[in-house]
Amino acid sequence: MKLIFTIKSLGKKRPFLNKIDISIDIESDTNLRELLGKIVSQQVKEFNERKSSSNLIQFMNESTIKDNADTGSVKFNDQYNLTEADEVKAIETVLLAFEDGLIAFFLNDNQLENLDTSIQLNDDDNISIIRLSFLSGAIW
Repeated sequence: MKLIFTIKSLGKKRPFLNKIDISIDIESDTNLRELLGKIVSQQVKEFNERKSSSNLIQFMNESTIKDNADTGSVKFNDQYNLTEADEVKAIETVLLAFEDGLIAFFLNDNQLENLDTSIQLNDDDNISIIRLSFLSGAIW
């Protein structure tokens, strides 16, 4: 199933939205816990594949520099840490973050607040995950 996936992090000086199409193997009738697990699993596999790919120096052309400048950071995609991500631990972490209210999950602009919520997925559904960061401190 092909889904449109957006990550937003609040509290950044520049709002950064990155929309990507992801294809995951999931039933159309599922729940949020299963969907988050499949998304994390797919992203961990891609991350680990990039880690194990060739370490040849990549050169950037002008369009790549312009695309990177739009995000506020022009850099090579060098990988200095060769440790692969643990899929099981990553899934546990995202589920805990959701339960603790550190991330908000939206399916087609509707916020889902329970991991066991039953959802009906269709191709090209829009998924948004917002990482929430809070200010802490005392007001005197």
